[in-house]
Amino acid sequence: MDSHEVSLMSGYQCFKDEALLVKPDYEPRSVNTDGWFATQNAWLKLFISIQVIECFLHAFLKVRDRATKKMQAFFVTASQKIWNAYRAESKRVLAQQIRRLREWTNKTVVDCPMKESFLKFCKKKAKWMKHLDFQSAYRTSNMLDRLMRLMKKHKINSQMFHSTTEATTLNFRALALIHNFSPYSPAISKSKENITSPAQKLNKKVFAQDWLENLILSAFRAKFKYHCNPL
Repeated sequence: MDSHEVSLMSGYQCFKDEALLVKPDYEPRSVNTDGWFATQNAWLKLFISIQVIECFLHAFLKVRDRATKKMQAFFVTASQKIWNAYRAESKRVLAQQIRRLREWTNKTVVDCPMKESFLKFCKKKAKWMKHLDFQSAYRTSNMLDRLMRLMKKHKINSQMFHSTTEATTLNFRALALIHNFSPYSPAISKSKENITSPAQKLNKKVFAQDWLENLILSAFRAKFKYHCNPL
């Protein structure tokens, strides 16, 4: 086990412990990750029965990052073929799309790093097939990526956390609390059947209309197990 995997397991173990506090029988069926083996191995060791669903978007971005200006025309064609594979509704069609991409790449694209990335994508055929075995699972991690961009921005605004690990942890927990209880925009709330925040989505209730008051009452109830009638 390398150092990256050890660090990741430590972080994900914290998630597991707190998830079990909310739901004692918590056992996720699948997890969407990027292609980093350390991340995938950490999840597989923490949740023995979990299935890793590799992010299709990350695979595409790796291809895009190799697309130089000179190879732009090849990239446009390849990207269409890649997203055709993503939209496949059966394993037969998916295998066909990947085969077409591989044949086109070997026949048309000159030897270059971008060609290698095309063929590497095709070699992950078994991983893309797994997407169709777990159709309710997330196939891309863009929802997580948005949260990580928020965390990165917070890290920069906090001057890179020139403090202890404990203080930095509390800083991020404060950010998470504010994010979870802050209200969605009216348009998002309406599309989510009037669910007003991530906290309400998880708890299925709110204790006050004002988000800050709801946060305080939720924290008070969690700490002292005090009964509050939800709205």
